[in-house]
Amino acid sequence: MKRIIVVFFTLIILSDFSLAQSPDSANPKAAAGSNIIESLIKEHNKSKLEYKIVETRELLNQARNNDQKSAGNLMLKLGSLYMETGKFDASLQTLDELSRTTSNDTMRLKIYYTKASVYRLAMRYDEAIDELLSLRKLNLKVNDQTIEAYALNQIGVIYAMQKSTEIAEKYVNESLAISIANNDYTCMANAYSNLASFSSDADSNIVQYCYYVHRALHYYEKVDNKKYLLSLYNDMVMRFWKEEMHDSVNVYLNKIVELMPEVDFPEEVARIGVNLFLMGKIQDEDIILKMFDRLEKDGFLKNNIEIFIAYHYFKYKLEIRDKNFEEALASYEKYKSATDSLYMRINTEKINIIEKNYVLEKEQDALKRKNQQRLSASIIILLLFMLVIVLLVLIVVNHRSRIRKASQEQHTLQTKLEGKNKEMVAYLMQLIKIKETNNKIISYLKTNSRNLKKEESQLVNSMIADLRDNANNDFWTDFNLRFKDVNREFYQKLNDQYPTLTLNEHRLCAFLYLDMTTKEIANITGQSIDSINLARTRLRRKLGLTSTPTPINSFLQNL
Repeated sequence: MKRIIVVFFTLIILSDFSLAQSPDSANPKAAAGSNIIESLIKEHNKSKLEYKIVETRELLNQARNNDQKSAGNLMLKLGSLYMETGKFDASLQTLDELSRTTSNDTMRLKIYYTKASVYRLAMRYDEAIDELLSLRKLNLKVNDQTIEAYALNQIGVIYAMQKSTEIAEKYVNESLAISIANNDYTCMANAYSNLASFSSDADSNIVQYCYYVHRALHYYEKVDNKKYLLSLYNDMVMRFWKEEMHDSVNVYLNKIVELMPEVDFPEEVARIGVNLFLMGKIQDEDIILKMFDRLEKDGFLKNNIEIFIAYHYFKYKLEIRDKNFEEALASYEKYKSATDSLYMRINTEKINIIEKNYVLEKEQDALKRKNQQRLSASIIILLLFMLVIVLLVLIVVNHRSRIRKASQEQHTLQTKLEGKNKEMVAYLMQLIKIKETNNKIISYLKTNSRNLKKEESQLVNSMIADLRDNANNDFWTDFNLRFKDVNREFYQKLNDQYPTLTLNEHRLCAFLYLDMTTKEIANITGQSIDSINLARTRLRRKLGLTSTPTPINSFLQNL
């Protein structure tokens, strides 16, 4: 925002000068001035910061194999110097290299913070916030509340640069709360200063601005941070000038004049000088000239062509006023040459932007087509997937329907089987009754045949034998036919798994399969209950059930 103000007012100067009478552009002195500006721009690498970069590189090469801690600090410094000269890619490469070679948490925190500053200056705001979030995540381990406060403050500044003032204020207020809890005056001053800046940018009430800015001044004075005091004084002068609070403007201008000799902060001094000039404070010309002379000696004019233009325009105005026309012409030639170079650079940048936009549009069109192709392919794949899902659902539904139908059929058959088995049991019970009746008849005939003659007795005995044979033969023949009709595979399974079973054991298995009791089996076979129990025991042994509690009838039913 501060730099935008400088450029804006510089352009006002340029438009004002376009109305003034200009010396001949073909003047050899003007050409010489142009060459001077071009050479100044080309010799940027010889500036004070570039010298520091070269010096730091040499120290880093010496420290790489001897002192890893010093090498790490030098790499961090080199990354910061690259950032200050606008070489953001070189800065990020240096910091990434340092990040790969260090595991020290404190150093990694510094790397995250510096990278966030680089991304912020490069206007890559999302990446800057990512770095600060990574810093905060690592700080959970370190648990340094000062670092947390600074990170939150920086996140707020980045959101403010994106015109998200409400979000910015939220983060800065969180930073302020932590700073107050820890009595960190510097961080408190920074937070209040940023809140004042947000208020200024948002054209908010001057009362709110004054509250924040005076709190910031209070804490900067406590920590004796003269650089930030000078910067804040200048912001206050510009805001009060905008509000036409002239008494306040003069108060803080005097504070600036008092503080400037004590502060080694040339960029801020240059900004103050330009602001003073734009506001027409010509009575401060000696301070401004000394300030610009100092900047020129330190090489900072070479790094900022806008300040260079303002400086020579300011000198031109003073020399015209003092009627030093020859020196005024020389200053004007330098000013004009610099403005031409600036316009050329601006036009070149515009052309580059147009070219980049054209390339970007082509890439975006290609990407759009590619995305459309991907979208079409995705839709086709999705439709095929849905079709497969529908087919699978139909298959599953059909399969379940078949299973349900088979289960119903099985249930129907099982019901019929149970019904027929019940009929068979009822039939057996009826046969038992018939057999009991026959036995009674036979017993009666035996008892009464003793009093008969021999021939009659023989006839009765023959009848008894016929009754016994016919009853047994008819019973077993009818039972086997009925049982096999209902349980078609029972005897086959029994023979396959237990081929050593006898015919009587087959019959016993059939009775047990029908859940008949020992007494019922004894009645139907004409054997005693003990004989049946003994036969059951032998059968369990043959079936391999002696060591299990499984009922023999359940075992046979699940055969």
